[in-house]
Amino acid sequence: MKETGFCGKGVIAINWRVLISRKSDYPDPIELKRGQQVTIGEIYEGNEKWKNWVFCTCCLTGKSGWVPEQIVEKTEVADQGTVLEEYSAAELDVSKGEILSCEKSLNGWLWCRNSDGIEGWVPFENLQGVCGD
Repeated sequence: MKETGFCGKGVIAINWRVLISRKSDYPDPIELKRGQQVTIGEIYEGNEKWKNWVFCTCCLTGKSGWVPEQIVEKTEVADQGTVLEEYSAAELDVSKGEILSCEKSLNGWLWCRNSDGIEGWVPFENLQGVCGD
């Protein structure tokens, strides 16, 4: 089995092996629906160099969390935005060696599902693509 993020001819791996275990720091993540209004806060500037993340608070639920900048359209009101697509900030707790099925990549994170069917985001640098021969 060849292990990379790409499986040749521009095909990105669907299955990924966890290289670094990780537990979520956010047990109650923000969940947003298309059309909801959010207050836009700080832009993420951590050591990980994850780009295009903004800290938002949902005006309906009051929940806060990191949201991809691409899914929030700023409104005419300062620091306010409208959510363009459904989004969950759920992070997946993972253990080294675990194999995940991943279907979406966004701003340095992959949306993955574990063998128990639980889904969430995992940082790209914690994973290595698994490709068949």
